Amino acid sequence: MKVIVAGATGFLGRHLCKELTSRQHDVRAIVRPGSKVASLPANVEVTTLPTWSAGALGQAIGQADVLVDLVGLQGGEDIPAAAIRDGNFEVTARLISGAVGRVGRFVLVSSVRVYGVRHTQPISEETPRRPNTEYGRAKALAEDLVQSELGEDSAVLRLSEVFGPGDQRSMMCRLLRLVQRGMVFWPGSGDNLVHPCYLDDAISGIALAVDRQDVTGPYIIAGLEAASMRTVVELAAHVLSVAPPRWFIPTKVVRLGALFGRRLRSFGFPFPFTVSQADTLCDHRSYDLSRSRARLGYVPSVSLSDGLRRTVAAEAGAREQGSRL
Repeated sequence: MKVIVAGATGFLGRHLCKELTSRQHDVRAIVRPGSKVASLPANVEVTTLPTWSAGALGQAIGQADVLVDLVGLQGGEDIPAAAIRDGNFEVTARLISGAVGRVGRFVLVSSVRVYGVRHTQPISEETPRRPNTEYGRAKALAEDLVQSELGEDSAVLRLSEVFGPGDQRSMMCRLLRLVQRGMVFWPGSGDNLVHPCYLDDAISGIALAVDRQDVTGPYIIAGLEAASMRTVVELAAHVLSVAPPRWFIPTKVVRLGALFGRRLRSFGFPFPFTVSQADTLCDHRSYDLSRSRARLGYVPSVSLSDGLRRTVAAEAGAREQGSRL
């Protein structure tokens, strides 16, 4: 099949291109000027677009079997809402306009952030979406547009926190950095469930959505297992060979502190974490993968402990190689 990948040079994109070419697909990457195209396999066709208008995207897309939309700008309280909306909704809208009549299927890589917080566990595709961040709201809008415009010719993948070698932004990346520093106090009770997804499993889920022409609608892509935050922190400490935190701060205290910190930042004073980061550290997030297993054929295989070991080993190897150069 001929597959277009938008957002091909990001953390997920370059690994997806490698997987798709290994499955004998013809892959074209649509990228912006200055993108790190050297990270892509040599047999990936690259189209560089200075302007991502619907017309320019349509010409770049040409005719293809599948378009995978990996474009996204992760949110944060320091990033303007307009930029988050543009990076996660407006670009998708332009991709849809360019794809209509040219592409057989559209695969949107979305996020479990569309659900928001404080849901009954485990969360499934039928759980009501209540996004509580600009990023989650923009992704929800993109999902609605894809499904309304393309219907059965589309699939939406709601990815959990993806981590692995090369990750610089996920909750797991930040967690490893915090544990590495030898934190004595940990924000949150540690009793909340989290359900991250190792990179290889995430790529497998996306590739299945490309290959399976008969799947439509939303699918959750998460890891092999959910675990308490305390367990994750202790596993991370073990892999990093450091002492785990000794005390876990009650969740209510952390959330009140984050609200107080928001006020401080409005006056220019720094604070160590935001409200959304407090929710990330303290909220329950476990996922029911029954639909993805039954209809998509998605079967995650990398355990949390194995994923952490692979990530830490790869980062240590990268640092050692860098020191030799």
